[in-house]
Amino acid sequence: MPTLLIIHGTTRPSRTGILVSRALEALAKDITNFDVEFADLKEINLPFLDELEPPRAGNYQRPHTRAWATTVDRADAIVWATPQYNGSFSAPLKNAIDYLAAEWEGKPLGIIAWGYHNGGLDAARALAPVAASLRMRLVEPLLGYTSYGADLKDGSLAISEEWTQNATALLKGLEEHAA
Repeated sequence: MPTLLIIHGTTRPSRTGILVSRALEALAKDITNFDVEFADLKEINLPFLDELEPPRAGNYQRPHTRAWATTVDRADAIVWATPQYNGSFSAPLKNAIDYLAAEWEGKPLGIIAWGYHNGGLDAARALAPVAASLRMRLVEPLLGYTSYGADLKDGSLAISEEWTQNATALLKGLEEHAA
């Protein structure tokens, strides 16, 4: 069974965006044949890039880098999930991406974002050239989520039918490209 890795890209103490990532995870478990793995960068707690050699060398010395490389390498498809901060994606996600090189290459990638302005799609679009430089295969649609807090109910999100349809299209595209 192929593995989908969803990387939740924020480490903020107060982060309702994790509900968006968890909603995608739940949907992926319901409608795909993926073995779904969830990587929360807050729990992984990677320090600011501290390897001595560039990632393209693949000579990882730090145990946290080797563990991260193993997690990413075993994935057949990946989703980067990010809040939109100042019109772009989060620093912890960029740091996690920059730790590695070969482990990303050739993998199908979905991007989900959230924010108050245009559902975080500026952040999602800003990740596209990063993915291209890593030779990843970007799968569309880019998935945005606009939250103003009114959609929070008992610690979960009230997901719209439109979001679910777009998320389904993204997951099915990832599944097709991971095959």
